[in-house]
Amino acid sequence: MTEGDSEAPLEDPTPVDRNPIFEQRIDAYDQSHVSVAARDVLNLYANAPAATERASRISVDPPFGRLDRPLRGRRHLVREIVPPLDGTPVTAPAVHVLHGLGGCGKSQVALEIARQARDAGLLVWWVPAVGPAQISAAMREIAGRLGASAAELDLVWSGKARSPMDMVWDLLDQSDQPWLLVFDNADDPALLAPVDGQVVNGNGWLRAPTNRHGSVIVTTREGNEETWGRWIVRHPVRTLSDDDAARVLLDFATPRAGSLAQARALGARLGGLPLALRGAGSYLKSASRGPALRGSTAIRTFDEYRVALDRRFANPFVPSVGPDLGEPLRLEELVRQAWELSLDLLAGRGMPYARQLLCLLACLAEAPIPYAALLAPDRLARSPLFPKLDDDRLPQVLDALTDLGLIDRAMVDDVDEPDFAHALTLHPLVRHITRNFPEVIEREPEYHLLIMDLLAGAAADLDPDEPECWHRWGVLAPQCGGPIIDYLATGNSRPRAPETTALTLTVARRTARYLLAVSLPRQAAAFLDSCLDNVRELDVDEFTMLALRHERARADLEQGRLPAAERQLRKVIAARERLLGPEHTDTLASRHKLARSIMEQGRWVEAEQELWVILAGEQRARGVDHPDTLVVRHSLSKTLLSQGRIEEAEEQLQAILRTRQEFGQPDHPETLAVRQSLARVLLARGKDLRAREELRNILEVAARTGQGHRSEILTIREILAHALLSEGRDTEAADELGRLADDRRRVLGDAHPDTRRTLDELAMLRAPAGTVSDPARGDEDP
Repeated sequence: MTEGDSEAPLEDPTPVDRNPIFEQRIDAYDQSHVSVAARDVLNLYANAPAATERASRISVDPPFGRLDRPLRGRRHLVREIVPPLDGTPVTAPAVHVLHGLGGCGKSQVALEIARQARDAGLLVWWVPAVGPAQISAAMREIAGRLGASAAELDLVWSGKARSPMDMVWDLLDQSDQPWLLVFDNADDPALLAPVDGQVVNGNGWLRAPTNRHGSVIVTTREGNEETWGRWIVRHPVRTLSDDDAARVLLDFATPRAGSLAQARALGARLGGLPLALRGAGSYLKSASRGPALRGSTAIRTFDEYRVALDRRFANPFVPSVGPDLGEPLRLEELVRQAWELSLDLLAGRGMPYARQLLCLLACLAEAPIPYAALLAPDRLARSPLFPKLDDDRLPQVLDALTDLGLIDRAMVDDVDEPDFAHALTLHPLVRHITRNFPEVIEREPEYHLLIMDLLAGAAADLDPDEPECWHRWGVLAPQCGGPIIDYLATGNSRPRAPETTALTLTVARRTARYLLAVSLPRQAAAFLDSCLDNVRELDVDEFTMLALRHERARADLEQGRLPAAERQLRKVIAARERLLGPEHTDTLASRHKLARSIMEQGRWVEAEQELWVILAGEQRARGVDHPDTLVVRHSLSKTLLSQGRIEEAEEQLQAILRTRQEFGQPDHPETLAVRQSLARVLLARGKDLRAREELRNILEVAARTGQGHRSEILTIREILAHALLSEGRDTEAADELGRLADDRRRVLGDAHPDTRRTLDELAMLRAPAGTVSDPARGDEDP
């Protein structure tokens, strides 16, 4: 609400004397930080997180849909690990590692334990531990479910507060509900360790719960005690006995496939490996519904399948290469053999592209693949890998791969768009084996080019800076990171086509922009560092390199690393001015980020001078009403306001707001930011109730549209607590400061200056009369 609104004016209350304890503290704030009688605004901000959840959520619910068959041969192992299901405290070791060969069923054991825990009422979370981004996103989601607000999560995950690992584990250890946390497929234990440590130290994502109601399970191929430590109980998961293997085959295949004895013989041939057994059983079930290979005898029984394996693969087992590697290689070969027969079956049914499609999927990242959005038939068809692909055949091939157990279908939570909500996944061992097929290695450049073309196509209409696109980017971004780094990290070991490199770096920059837009600058910095470290091996033009360096400097800016951001931006600007000129839009964009870094260091006059020049350039290059021009004007307005030039700032802000509203952008994040700055103007003019009303309206829009400037919420709560105090409402102010202190301790840690300041203020407020100390001087009143 502004001065021109037609509603009845709000009258400000009669001023009251400030509490003398806080006189210095309130005066230390700039002119916008003055009293606001805002109890309802405090409550709205405190309750906002549920309505302003991040768009890029990841599911941490266990994939119980994979429990589609009985779990054979693992009952004793499940009983050893399952946590107390009656809510009694955990007395035995609370961290368990299920280790064994790929495809031996470790995840199925963990899933059965998770099912029993869920049915008993425990909180159960499932974290895919296949990469740092997936682990970080999942643990962020768990923190949110344990009560952390969106504001707190933004601060911690942006790198501006304490370690996310510490925050999540504090919440886990403070939970009064029994819980089970599963890290699945943690084949690289270092991903669960802190950046500068080892997982054995127990201070990373994997820790021993101090909460006696919590348990942790890890599934991994790595079983070395030196890796995990003696505080973790390790459980080997071995291949199945011949009898249990036979039962698995019978569970998947049709009764016509043969007897228990015949299934037992095939199970022994497949080494008792559950993944190979699943593949064989799914094959026989599918083969029973249609024709097998053209011109060959149908393979429909256990005996026929076993004979076909022996005939097709003359040496059923690869030679042993040592006590440590022989068995894994032998069993991987068994899985490959089973998949080869399944792909032959599809080729015989007129699906020659099934093999190439599985290879393509194996080259993507270990994350749910939004196949409807990504696998565009027209882009597939123009690749030499899929010549003349029939649009109607693609869904049939995907269905056939699913029926044969080569891929699994999944749903992505909280995504309304069907093309991005429907996804598929591959078992890690299937991915590994397929990714190393000779034809994939030989035609790697063609697969890389196709993947980048598909990613570019899926992201073409998704503006990473627009909130309405963030749900879809949240599904797509994990698929971008892995293939991009995989391509760039190959360096000079294989020739690189300029077309592929250009597409790769275009997708990389858009991915980084998305991470920055959703307040994940630390993740953006790590991703961009990987890109920049590897791109030096390639022949990349200077324009592209500068674009990546610009985004990297933005990541420093958003993390509050202001001197580093300023240094990098000055280098980027110098190069862009040399190549493009001082008023090219790219140059102006970097100059604006530089001005922001100067602003946030409190050099208001210097920032203002730079922003006037940038604004003139933007108006000439883009026009006075272009969104980027308006963003620069907003930055300029904030420098004016911070220098106490309230009338000039208000004039600029009102003009920006009118333009944005005329363009139909009342709910855009930048519009809300402008309105927030206008609320600061009202505060500076002493119109507290008008400011409160405007803040309430902004918050309601932010909550309704899933936005909100959450990184500022803790500061806003402190300002509003001071406002309550300045109006003489000491008890309410103390209560709010107490809640704020608890939140800051959890988010920032005890040693952070903001936490210490809040605790000092709370102690002063609660101190008995005559015993007030001045933390700034460190002395006490007599």
